[in-house]
This record gives sequence, C-alpha cells and structure tokens, in this order.
Amino acid sequence: MLIRNVSESDLREAMKRTTSNFNENIKFLKMEERKTGWIVRLTVHDSGCPGSRVAATGRRIKAACWHAHGAFFENLLDINEEAIIECGHINIDRDSGNWEDMNIGSVDKPFYYSESCDCGR
Repeated sequence: MLIRNVSESDLREAMKRTTSNFNENIKFLKMEERKTGWIVRLTVHDSGCPGSRVAATGRRIKAACWHAHGAFFENLLDINEEAIIECGHINIDRDSGNWEDMNIGSVDKPFYYSESCDCGR
C-alpha cells in the first residue's frame, strides 16, 4: 500500500498501538520511503496467533488480517488526520474507505476479508 502525508514516526507509532492489540504479533514486512509517500506492508510474527490471515482452505498465511490492517489505518488516522492510504483500489482517509469488506473468493464460493482470520474481532 502507499501511504502519503505521514512521517516515519507516525507509522511507527501507529504500528506500536496496533500490535499491542494483537498480542505483539503485527509488524512491518516493508516500510520504504518513496518520493510519493511510504510503501508499507504488514505481516505477522506467527501465523498461528491473532492478527494473521487464513485462506479459504483454512491454511494459515503469514500476513496481517483485515482487522489488523483496519486497526493500523484507524491508529494512523488518529495520529495524523492528513494521512491518505492507497490500498488496492481503495483510498482511505479520515472521512472514508476503512473497513470496506470485499469478496476475495469466487462468485461460486465467496470468501470475504472479514472472514479471512480467526482473531475474534
């Protein structure tokens, strides 16, 4: 994802707040500054712990779930209201975009982001 109008300290503080709510399991896989903003990817320390993704097959994935991403976005926007997050085809800012669920499965077998974990949120 691309995040604009934030500093590195904003990102680190948002991560600190987010991971504390997921048993310290969330971390940056990537946090790289570019001319246009920050390229950021979230992952987990342990795919068996809260905040990790689960595939439609039930296989655990070493990636941060939809709830962890949404919490990170909320925390970042609380820290810096001017943040703009471009995540896939969704733009998230203080007024809109966060927590938009979508089907990541198929038409025959729908599987939504909100269902792709068992973190209990």
